Amino acid sequence: MSEEEMSFRERIEDAKELGYGYGINDLNFPRATNKVLEPLLYKSAERRPASNVYLYAVFENAYNEGKRDRTNVVSIRTIDRPRFDMTYIRKAFETGRNWRRKSKDMAFVYDDKFSELMGQITQEAEKNWNWIEEIDTAMLDAWIAGFRYEGEEVFGDDYTPKPQNIIACDRMRQMKRMYDLGDEPEGDEPHEKAFTSYLNAVENLEKTGHGSLIGCLSCPKAWRDMGEESDDRSDNYSCHRDCRETCKYIELVCGQEKKALTEYYIVPEDDYFPLEEDIEIYGHW
Repeated sequence: MSEEEMSFRERIEDAKELGYGYGINDLNFPRATNKVLEPLLYKSAERRPASNVYLYAVFENAYNEGKRDRTNVVSIRTIDRPRFDMTYIRKAFETGRNWRRKSKDMAFVYDDKFSELMGQITQEAEKNWNWIEEIDTAMLDAWIAGFRYEGEEVFGDDYTPKPQNIIACDRMRQMKRMYDLGDEPEGDEPHEKAFTSYLNAVENLEKTGHGSLIGCLSCPKAWRDMGEESDDRSDNYSCHRDCRETCKYIELVCGQEKKALTEYYIVPEDDYFPLEEDIEIYGHW
């Protein structure tokens, strides 16, 4: 197999094997790591520098594993390198992989989990990694490498991710606020139509003696299997109701109303914007 045909997975495995070999044989950590890894590295024309940085990290981590596994051998340390910690590199890599599963765009600035990780390492990550200049740059490279890896391993260039939906909990809170305030539907706006369905569902539940289920009409847990993510600030955390059975009953007595509410609550993630009044009350979603 030519160098150009090597997959990212194969390059990673070879870097592991090479690094472990250096460590288990008690060889000095190579100062010119780029020369040692040259057959595995992507060329600059391929625009894969982040993937190369990840290969360096894999090599050094495997080197230390080899050193640790070198038991019953007298080791003479000729170079004093600090211990290399792969934890955050690996987390950033996996975060990049996860992002690739829902997007073809390498938009790390919109990856909330990656942003949280970056905030975490500001406080916790060690700053003794000799092969990088900045920790945040290393994290970004690992994220990009994970994105590239997942695209190559699973999706390919022609993959189009399935649109994601979100449970718009601010809309649920809106329905509950309008109900608690005794509002009446006054127009044909989407939230007015949804509120009409909400009131009809309330009436049906009360008529059948199940008024205790009214709160379920504005609870994210009742719609949890219909959206991918939820901005859940519900006050129903202590509820021990069986959501599946409850939803079946609501579907039975409020079928049309539940369908209309579902269409209002479940929103394509790319089209979702928090309600302004909700931001004023709860802050940014």
